[in-house]
Amino acid sequence: MCGGVFRAQRYRLSRTQWCGIRGGVTGSALGYGVRTLMYALMCVVTLGQMTPWVSMRLMERCINASSFGSLMFRFKGRVRAVYGLFLVTFVGVVVLFAVLFMVFLKEALASVHLGQAPEAGTAPPLAALGSRLRFGNSISVVRLLGLQCGNLAIIVFTLGLGAPIVLHRLMRFVADTLQVCGYLDPHMLGQSF
Repeated sequence: MCGGVFRAQRYRLSRTQWCGIRGGVTGSALGYGVRTLMYALMCVVTLGQMTPWVSMRLMERCINASSFGSLMFRFKGRVRAVYGLFLVTFVGVVVLFAVLFMVFLKEALASVHLGQAPEAGTAPPLAALGSRLRFGNSISVVRLLGLQCGNLAIIVFTLGLGAPIVLHRLMRFVADTLQVCGYLDPHMLGQSF
């Protein structure tokens, strides 16, 4: 796949003709693919900061290997021209994800403290409760984050096709962590109109 861009350029130029002269590409698609993989590794190691440089070098390699007849194409990309805009975008994305994570964490912590059921030994006697049920959960922050990260991974890696699996995991999680305490007298219930 990494050499696919190089081969596509070769195909397009070999099919382009002007005044009986065809275009072409010299060089190895395999070499281009290896270089692409090495550059991708550099991007990972530098947390994406090498992306503009890598894009320029790969484009430079592809264009400089191209020709039209005996006339070779020449391109020398300048990273400085695009790096400022890239950096602003990169920082904006990081800030956006940080804000979204904080909102998610705040909601997760709020849901943990909301509606906690009393411990098994602290429940009042049934007679004192009358007809009253109390619902709570036993969700911990670690379990909730684990569930959300797992669900996100399923959605991303299945390109959304794993949505039914995510829904099943969510419903099972709710059922496993639900706690009900109290007593409900069935004679106290009546049909609503």
